[in-house]
Amino acid sequence: MVEKDPTFLATIYDLAKDWQTLIAAIIASATAFFSLRPSVQQYNEQRRIEIERAKSKANQARAMMADNLSAIARYTEQVHDVLRDPNTNSQPPPPDEVMKELRELMIDIDEAASERVRGLSYEYQVHNARLRDFLFNRGRGNREIIGAEMKEKLYDLAVLRATADSLYDYSRKRTDHGPKEPITAQNVDSGLSAAARGLPHFDRDDDFYSGVLELIEEKQEAEEGNSQAAANN
Repeated sequence: MVEKDPTFLATIYDLAKDWQTLIAAIIASATAFFSLRPSVQQYNEQRRIEIERAKSKANQARAMMADNLSAIARYTEQVHDVLRDPNTNSQPPPPDEVMKELRELMIDIDEAASERVRGLSYEYQVHNARLRDFLFNRGRGNREIIGAEMKEKLYDLAVLRATADSLYDYSRKRTDHGPKEPITAQNVDSGLSAAARGLPHFDRDDDFYSGVLELIEEKQEAEEGNSQAAANN
């Protein structure tokens, strides 16, 4: 029978005694790692589900946006026809419910798109209030007010349409992010043409549009100047 070397055993004992703290720490770390691993995996899976759910809600919101924007586009065309016809003084049914639904979608869409929807809501409120007053005055036969305000009403209409149109690419998933560029004079010009259903309805030489194209340029230049001044301060 081979006897165990007491010196060897003592050495092993001393080493274990000297390194027991480190050994205990390693064992504790390994235990913690294997015990936490299921929790980390569960968290990652939960996070993945949340991201997928958010994407799904965003896609649904964008689909609903497309329908709402189409409704606003049709409304601007109806308003254009009302403004064009001096014998019509009734406002087309305002898309209040459409605008409400768009505002409710803001929580589920891209931040830039949400900001643009906020801007669209503001432009709609301005347009709606001014149009009601204009049609009221036209119904009372106040031709002086009508002549002075027509280009302003066409401008409001063009801005509303341009703002709505700027969201189309995002709502139809042609881009991943909402529009960040400001509405330009060219956008507003295109918005007026779109509300008039384009050529041949939109004749730039038509007296009906007299002054509005120049007004578009003036207002946009003034807004760009104000934005530049604010950036410099």
